[in-house]
Amino acid sequence: MALFTQRQLTLIADAVEDYAVLIDEDSADECADILDIIEAEQQQAPDPQVSLYREIVNFYSNPINSVS
Repeated sequence: MALFTQRQLTLIADAVEDYAVLIDEDSADECADILDIIEAEQQQAPDPQVSLYREIVNFYSNPINSVS
């Protein structure tokens, strides 16, 4: 499962918020629900196991560290 970075979540939230202004009220309400989900995700403390997993993947993704 791919996870968004905090920066990506911020960009998505900004785009959804801008889009909500341009559409009908019902769809804007659904955009507000999306923004609530993004905000809740941004407020969660990072899971240390996920962070460690990302570090391991990043380490072995670097060609210098690849095991041949």
